[in-house]
Amino acid sequence: MAKKPMKKRAVAGKIFGTALVVLCICAVATVGGAFVLASKYSSEKLSDTVSSEGTGAGDFLSADGGEKADAGTEGDAGGDTDDGKDVLVINGDTDAEEVAEDTVFPYYIRVNRLQNVVTVYMQGEDGTYNVPVKAFLCSTGRNLSTPKGFFTISDKYEWLYMFGGVYTQYACRISKHILLHSVPYYTRSKSNLEYNQFNKLGDFASMGCIRLACGDIAWIYENCPSGTIVEIYDDEDPGPLGKPEQILIDTDSADRGWDPTDPDPANPWKLMEEANDDNV
Repeated sequence: MAKKPMKKRAVAGKIFGTALVVLCICAVATVGGAFVLASKYSSEKLSDTVSSEGTGAGDFLSADGGEKADAGTEGDAGGDTDDGKDVLVINGDTDAEEVAEDTVFPYYIRVNRLQNVVTVYMQGEDGTYNVPVKAFLCSTGRNLSTPKGFFTISDKYEWLYMFGGVYTQYACRISKHILLHSVPYYTRSKSNLEYNQFNKLGDFASMGCIRLACGDIAWIYENCPSGTIVEIYDDEDPGPLGKPEQILIDTDSADRGWDPTDPDPANPWKLMEEANDDNV
C-alpha cells in the first residue's frame, strides 16, 4: 500500500514535467517571434532614417506634402553603388557625348568635383552638348565623397525635410544617395539659412550631396526636367566659363538668414538692392 502514493507522485511529476516543457516551448516561440518582429521593425526603421551628415540613405519626409519620398540625405555620402533606378552609368566608363546623343533634353549638367563648379551646357549645331550657358559655384563632398559618373535627375522637391532636422529647397535627386539642392536651412523657413554653410560655396563642405546657392538650384529645378543628365568629373580646369565669384553673407547682418540669391520677392537682400537702384 505504501507504493501507491509513490506511483501517484511519479505520474504527477511526469505531468508537471510535460507541462513545464510545453510552457518553455511556448515561451521560446513567443520570445523568438517577438525577436523576429523586433528585428524586422528595427531594420525597417534603420532603413528609413539616417543622419543628415552621414552615410547611407532612407525614406525622408517631403516637407511640401508630408508624404514619404525615397530621397537621399543632405550631404549624404552614397559611395559608388546605387539601386540602379536612376543612375545612367555609375562607373564613369561611358563617353559623355555618347550618352548625350540619346537624349532630347534642353541642357546637360557637368559638375567639376575638384573645382566645385557646375557648368550647364546646351546643344550645339552638331547635336552635342558643347555650348556652355551657365556656371554656378557649388559645394561637393568633403574627402571627395561625391561619386563620379553619369546620373540623371529623377525626383524633385520644392522643400525636402531630412532626418537630421535640416531642410533644403529645390532638391533634385540624381541617385538614391545624392541630390543637388540648396544650402541647408535650420527650419522650413527661407529666413533661417545656415549662413556659415552658404559662405563655404566653392569649397568642399557636404559629405556627398551637391549644394548650390538658392537662385542657382532654383534655375536647375525649373529648367532641367527629370531625365536631364548630370556628369560628375574631376579636372583642374574649372570649366569653359571659369569659376564664378563667391558671394559672402555678412554674418553680422540681421538678414543673414536669407540666401541672397533666393528668387522670392520677399528676399530682403533683393529689396535692399532694388532700393539702392532706385536711389541711383
